[in-house]
Amino acid sequence: MVRKFLQSKTLPQGIQITKPALEELQRRSWPGNVRELKLTIERSALKATGGIIQFEDLPPESRFSGSEGHASESQGELELAVRNWTFEKLYEAAREGSSDALGMNEDLPGTLYEDFLSAVEPSFLKTVLDHHSGNRAAAASILGLHRSTLRQKTRRYRLEPDK
Repeated sequence: MVRKFLQSKTLPQGIQITKPALEELQRRSWPGNVRELKLTIERSALKATGGIIQFEDLPPESRFSGSEGHASESQGELELAVRNWTFEKLYEAAREGSSDALGMNEDLPGTLYEDFLSAVEPSFLKTVLDHHSGNRAAAASILGLHRSTLRQKTRRYRLEPDK
């Protein structure tokens, strides 16, 4: 599977991988998550110098395991999802040659941060509001936001709590 991803049209032609890096990828657990493996290879290829993926180019292995408990697992899953989303957006921009769209050109503003917030903030805020039965004061308090800030955000995202 790794060799197939290395020949992908989304990667530079002729990208290779060292034996230690390949062995590390084979050692890791990929329980049905082909997309995670593909993203790992793509990220590593971006870091690789000379067109060869070294062990050092691989991202750290996921920090959680089932024995660490549900909270740690959820945090680890969230961190992994955020990293994957971010690397995917960076890789898309690099592949399309649109680094300007992510603010890598000092003359143009970037949108990556706003894109991320727009992707996660609405469901996050709605969940907190729903948990507090629409009580914006209680939701703002637990979020550490001023009520007017929460009101602005709920208006921006057109959020209404479930009743």
